[in-house]
Amino acid sequence: NDVRVYSDIQTQKSSEFSREEVGKYRQIFYGLSLGVGTQVGRFGNLIFEGRYQFDEVKNRENDLTAPYKTKIVSLKVSSTIDTQDKYPFPESGVYFAGFYETALSIFGGQVGYSNINFQYKNYIPLSSYSVISPKISFGFADKTLPLSEQYSLGGQESFFGMRDNEFRGRQIFLASLMYRYKLPFIIFFDTYLKLRYDLGSTWDVQEQIRFKDLRHGIGGSIAFDTPIGPAEFAAGRSFLLRKDLPNNPVSWGDVLFYFSIGYYY
Repeated sequence: NDVRVYSDIQTQKSSEFSREEVGKYRQIFYGLSLGVGTQVGRFGNLIFEGRYQFDEVKNRENDLTAPYKTKIVSLKVSSTIDTQDKYPFPESGVYFAGFYETALSIFGGQVGYSNINFQYKNYIPLSSYSVISPKISFGFADKTLPLSEQYSLGGQESFFGMRDNEFRGRQIFLASLMYRYKLPFIIFFDTYLKLRYDLGSTWDVQEQIRFKDLRHGIGGSIAFDTPIGPAEFAAGRSFLLRKDLPNNPVSWGDVLFYFSIGYYY
């Protein structure tokens, strides 16, 4: 897959900021993985997975990163608990997913690292038509995690006001609060209106983590539950809270528009 890289550009107003594409690089993955696991209770599982994989990064436009090819041999344990009553528009239930992965050089890998991640979502019905859903996600890896394995932030389902993969890093924090309303009438299909507030950021190394640098995003969408999956039209904008703007401490980013159709995998 190709990853576009963005950089800040100067704007005429200090209360606004903008980012533009400055190039892109390509990530190539190939290898094998084998997993064994078991069902835990009615709604959970526990999986152990081994991975033998080659990661390659190539510059596509401009020399943005140092190209490399490396072999990764890793062991991973993951667990999922899913009590959602339906998909893709659940009205109640909890979703939890977490994993711990370690890459080992003693098994022939060329890079070693540790990586841990947790994600939690809860759907709370407010009425027969409306749902509120808090979400929190946290990922943490050490300094040796290669670029091709790093976390990404941005996009319609990740962070409003950011483009896909706009920010990448070895550490990630993301929290959001979503409100969804199902229209009492059908526009060809079941129709939903959604509003969401996002808060989060990524960091390259743990020493850079400062929660005062967290970015904010807000947006809304209209979604249709079609036979081939959800079709969603959305718009969002990110913003920063800045202490150097005493009269107007909010600095706004670009307004971005999104469209997707089909299921997320």
